[in-house]
Amino acid sequence: MWLELIIFGKTDFAEGGGAGTYMTIEPVSGRIFDLDVEVKEPLSLLNASLEQYIQTFIAIDPFLSANEPVPQGVIDAVARIDLESFAQSKYWQGIIDGAGKTE
Repeated sequence: MWLELIIFGKTDFAEGGGAGTYMTIEPVSGRIFDLDVEVKEPLSLLNASLEQYIQTFIAIDPFLSANEPVPQGVIDAVARIDLESFAQSKYWQGIIDGAGKTE
């Protein structure tokens, strides 16, 4: 299934160390997936639409950019943007859990 996806971005979790995944969109449904071809289950649903992905990212980006934790009120608001997808998204949960933490 992932061969039909359109890649529109790349993530870099290791800050240049090689651990990266691809941001993709499924043309027929418009759903947004994180694609990691190096794992057993390569697709992880992010959002049900590109608009919801953009809204989610805009809401949490100020905290990511400032390396600050995402406040619970913002997390709750983001969850309401895409109730079904956000609740099951390991990607967004990982981003939010890691916000504001330094190594």
